Amino acid sequence: MSARILSTLLALLLAVSSSQADGMKYGVKVGLNLATVKVEKAPSWLDYGTKIGFGLGGYGVKEYSVPWGMRIELLYLQRGFTVTMSSFPDYTGTISYLTLPIFWTYGFSGSDMKPYLEFGPEVGFKLTAKGESNGKSGDMDGVSLLDYGINLGVGLARGAVNADVRYYFGLANTNSEDDDKVNHRGFLFTLGYTFE
Repeated sequence: MSARILSTLLALLLAVSSSQADGMKYGVKVGLNLATVKVEKAPSWLDYGTKIGFGLGGYGVKEYSVPWGMRIELLYLQRGFTVTMSSFPDYTGTISYLTLPIFWTYGFSGSDMKPYLEFGPEVGFKLTAKGESNGKSGDMDGVSLLDYGINLGVGLARGAVNADVRYYFGLANTNSEDDDKVNHRGFLFTLGYTFE
């Protein structure tokens, strides 16, 4: 099951890239993710906070008729959360994903610094899910294999270098154990380099 989904994601990335290959440029990027979760029925004695993670991967970008463009990314990305519990040790959950975001971009020209808006869907395939509390760690149960949602962000490009910040609004219920909905949320800050 896991290998089949991973193969499907990679095939989708290759198919979209191949169809847009004419004029496509490629690059690499790193990022810092400020992640948390929205829990539908969280009890009042649980306080969910931010987990800092990182991202690393590559992308392909293509400009259509100015100012529109498209960018496809394949990123290793850490999401997760922290939980503060009264009378119990704090808990940190780290969930690693292979993510496939697809962005439509709208750029503004006029100088060497080119700001742009970006928006689009994302699907993520869970690689690992770990929890840590009181110095002890172990696997997290009940985390769904797939995550998906919407990204909305802004960026700035100068020559081959680009930087952006995006907000991820998770739509998938990542809790596979019961009816309590858990959705990922977070801000991702990235720095990228496009090969000319």
